[in-house]
Amino acid sequence: MGKTQCPSNTHLCVTCAYWDGNRTPNISFVKYDSTDVGKCYCIFPNGVNRIPNSSCSSWQKWSALK
Repeated sequence: MGKTQCPSNTHLCVTCAYWDGNRTPNISFVKYDSTDVGKCYCIFPNGVNRIPNSSCSSWQKWSALK
């Protein structure tokens, strides 16, 4: 699938500091492939697989974004 983008203030894994998936910051937007899977390290020290469009209540903005 092709690249997608979303605003940096969207509370999804792709804009979260805890998610380590493939993404490219563009100050106020993030470019990503919606089928990629990354690990979330918010609760589990070894990470848990999450797609970029997932969300949770522990979201924290990725520092690469404004």
